[in-house]
Amino acid sequence: METKSNRPKKILLTCGTSALAQRVARRLLPAEEVRYAAAEPIPEVLLKTGPYDQISDSARPAFIHELLKLALDRGMEMVFPLGKNEISLLGDAHTLFSEYGIQLLSPNRTQLAFQQWMHQPPAGLELQVIWQETTNESAPVGPGLYTMSDDGTYYLCSAD
Repeated sequence: METKSNRPKKILLTCGTSALAQRVARRLLPAEEVRYAAAEPIPEVLLKTGPYDQISDSARPAFIHELLKLALDRGMEMVFPLGKNEISLLGDAHTLFSEYGIQLLSPNRTQLAFQQWMHQPPAGLELQVIWQETTNESAPVGPGLYTMSDDGTYYLCSAD
């Protein structure tokens, strides 16, 4: 069982300039170091002075390898994708990242098949990070950022 003490200390969040990424980092992540990566233009001052990195768009064929390289270069222990397309693409990359000692905090391809999505969850909505696979009444729930409806359905949250 995973405890707070053995959770990663260095986490790379994608969609890093989004309000959702900032909210997740402030309220939900116990990491000592959070870096923010974004495909959207990042102001030069943030790139030079803050924990921000520019990444390529997830539509690029080399996106997964570029994200892995960035995580390795920055010494990250976990990549936490928040973009829907990023989450979907990384569903097949868990083995690749784990070979380099990096955990993906996102569902794998099988788990994604069961997910319902919530895009840009409102600020007042309660969110939770699920650190490892669990199951609800009807389907497996992979790691990632979720909100739960009144009927117990988990919704995988994305920043876009």
